[in-house]
Amino acid sequence: MEIKENRNKELIMVGISDNSNNAQLIRAAGRLAKGQNAKIMVVHVETISEKVNHGNKESVFSEAENLAKAFGAEMVKVQGNDVARQLAEIARVKGAKKLILGMSKRKIYSKNKDIGSTVKEYMPSLDVYILPLMSKDKREAGTYYSYKNIERKNQLNMVKQFLLLFMAMAACTFIGVIFRNLGIPYVNIVMIYILGVMVLSTIDGSFLFMLFTSFTAVMTVNFFFAEPLYSFYYKNAVDLVTFIMMFIMAVTISMLVRRFKSLFDTSHRNSARTGILFEQAMMLLSAEDLDDVERIVSEQVSKITGRSVIIYENPDLRGRDFNPIYFPKTGLSVSQLYAADNDNDRYIAKQLIDGKQVIQGINGAYAEYFNLKHDDRVYMAVGVYQAGEKPIGKNSFEAGLIASLLNEAAVVVERILQKK
Repeated sequence: MEIKENRNKELIMVGISDNSNNAQLIRAAGRLAKGQNAKIMVVHVETISEKVNHGNKESVFSEAENLAKAFGAEMVKVQGNDVARQLAEIARVKGAKKLILGMSKRKIYSKNKDIGSTVKEYMPSLDVYILPLMSKDKREAGTYYSYKNIERKNQLNMVKQFLLLFMAMAACTFIGVIFRNLGIPYVNIVMIYILGVMVLSTIDGSFLFMLFTSFTAVMTVNFFFAEPLYSFYYKNAVDLVTFIMMFIMAVTISMLVRRFKSLFDTSHRNSARTGILFEQAMMLLSAEDLDDVERIVSEQVSKITGRSVIIYENPDLRGRDFNPIYFPKTGLSVSQLYAADNDNDRYIAKQLIDGKQVIQGINGAYAEYFNLKHDDRVYMAVGVYQAGEKPIGKNSFEAGLIASLLNEAAVVVERILQKK
């Protein structure tokens, strides 16, 4: 079945220059355009220096023009020294929404800004994507799947939790001092701290953090309000019993709050799961060809995970080369997604498509991959770009949704193939 022509296709601009990486840029833009069912326009802004040396670069532009024609792209060539302004103006006139440029270390005059950021200043509504062009650039433009990034985020979360703990204890102490000056009984001050612990228990902290919070509350009450004041000593056994009971109550209430929060989150996820699965089923029913299936799968996976998606298609389906199709999440840089076109990701995707078992997350791949298969035949390897985030995992809520989606999509793919 042929793809229906969409007259309102989105336009993706590709800016080329006098370097030998133009072909790589155009190919990457072609894959991106295919994933978004868009059309391409290749733009070359010829500067004075390029015009002088045009003879030396003629073969470079000739190759770029031939490749652009092969992708059905429109070629636009203008002259000017302000490359960023020219690109922004062409994008405005042509109605382009995205501009793809190669990574460059050249700066704009004395502004110390690259072309991409300068184009954004001229046209803020234009999405500018900077693609790495050489292997050494991929590590700079993309973010490798790294446990160091995860560890760094965990450390920041711990700092945030302890900062909140300090603020909560300070607020409780302030209120407790007011209560003491007003002659309000000591037991009410204890309840203020238990309330503070209960509020802190709504934070997604660990069980050890919950115990530490309860212990901190007890010691703060002992230091500021138990005789003798401003010390960790206590006068009699009654205070000790009070502290022990306070600690037990704080831990118990924290556990109950966390349990209630967990049940609420589970109920909310189940409700969301039902809605998402229903939406997936309705969208897949409208799929008429493999491109529709890939688009719907990418949109739903991106909605489930909040991340960009890469799809490697089984070459046996349509006889195409084993190249990734990009589905970048709105607002994210496609340069990171582009970095998934590497040997590690290709190896994992190929192994999945061949029906082999692979261990993910330890070989420097940029994405975590799931297979879309019917019976024993794998049609696609669907990758979720990690960008240093925590892995989705096989037993997570998101993984269950993705598995359900891919199972339904596999049935639709089988139906489309049988029609052919």
